[in-house]
Amino acid sequence: MILTALLAGPALAQEAPPAPEPAPDAEPAPDAEPAPEPAPAAPMAAAKALLEAGDFAGAADEFRAALRAEPDNATVRSYLAECHLALGETERASAVAAGGDPDGLIFGAPPPPAPPDPPPVEAAPAPPEPEREEDEPRDWNPRASARGGFGVAAFAPVGGVGAWIEGRPHWAVAIVGTGGVAAWPHDGGALGVAGLAVEATFTPVPFVLGPEIGVGFLGLFGSGVWAIADGRLGAPFIGPGRRGAPYGRVAFRVDGVRWTVSIGAVVTPSGGRIPSAWPSLRIGGVFR
Repeated sequence: MILTALLAGPALAQEAPPAPEPAPDAEPAPDAEPAPEPAPAAPMAAAKALLEAGDFAGAADEFRAALRAEPDNATVRSYLAECHLALGETERASAVAAGGDPDGLIFGAPPPPAPPDPPPVEAAPAPPEPEREEDEPRDWNPRASARGGFGVAAFAPVGGVGAWIEGRPHWAVAIVGTGGVAAWPHDGGALGVAGLAVEATFTPVPFVLGPEIGVGFLGLFGSGVWAIADGRLGAPFIGPGRRGAPYGRVAFRVDGVRWTVSIGAVVTPSGGRIPSAWPSLRIGGVFR
């Protein structure tokens, strides 16, 4: 046994040393977050070239594709927003600049609605200028805006109280209707007369004070017609208790804005050569 071991020892010593065991594979390094890859230089260059050439729609397409690949790339987002602004798409530009997706929508929620436009502010109307008396035609010619008048009258030649009304189609021309009554005692009784007249008047002066000229026809009715008409009025006989005659009227008239006064005389035919004159007075208001 001992001999066998001694003989085997040198043989074993002369054998080649065993090959070294292969080193185990190196363990991979722990995972690290990959750095964001920049946008490819060629597409960015093409997009910028389109932008500089004024092809905003083409540049927007290129930048949009790059932004879909890299939503966090602020440079691409800025370029895309600039393209939208150049195309007049302000809402999409605002949405992209605010962090929206390449199509102009805000991540997680639609873009907020734009506030309504404030209502237009209407300028306050300017206060009306105060009326100046010298510029108002009716101040120096009140009849310029008058449409007519009405009032009370001393009804000549009846000598009683009456009323009048006029329509004025023009400041210088008017059509007047007058009526009145009178009564007086006679031989233990009483006589009465009523009169109606239609007259056309002409006021030629456009001032507050001016002459008034009129012509008309007078009709008298009643039991006392003969006492007035026969001998004094010279009115032709129309029928029992009725007389009629033309007349003329001359007066001075004063007009205000709301009132008028006319004082003058009524001239009628008489039984003789000299016409009869009767006082005439009209006072009243004016409507416009």
